[in-house]
Amino acid sequence: MSGSPTTDDVGDYNNIVITVSDGTDEASLNAFAISVNSDTTTAVTGSISLRWNAPTTRTDGSALSLADIQGFCIYVGTTRDNLQMVADINEGDRTTYVLDNLDLGDYYVAVSVYDQENNMSSYSNVVLKTAVN
Repeated sequence: MSGSPTTDDVGDYNNIVITVSDGTDEASLNAFAISVNSDTTTAVTGSISLRWNAPTTRTDGSALSLADIQGFCIYVGTTRDNLQMVADINEGDRTTYVLDNLDLGDYYVAVSVYDQENNMSSYSNVVLKTAVN
């Protein structure tokens, strides 16, 4: 016997008796009670605060001024090889970001930059960060 109660099942149930039969004989457990409570727990989530330095050179080695930077993209994953973009920050002078509402635990994080012409860099170094509450 198994099951999961729903909110419609909240309450106290008394004198529950479970009986089994093989067609000839019966056996019963002693009566017992069950209380079904509503789930009032809140999922615990955490956050990761990020800070980075804006690049000063392009991948070809030429100069990159802060005025040339259009924005940054943030990538997150639970493995180093499977990062997903979670934020596109369209502010070239911004160098901080907070990832929130994350399950507690470890995450791999990287940042890329794009210029005014939407030329995107490769990932920064991938770092391991821990989401804490």
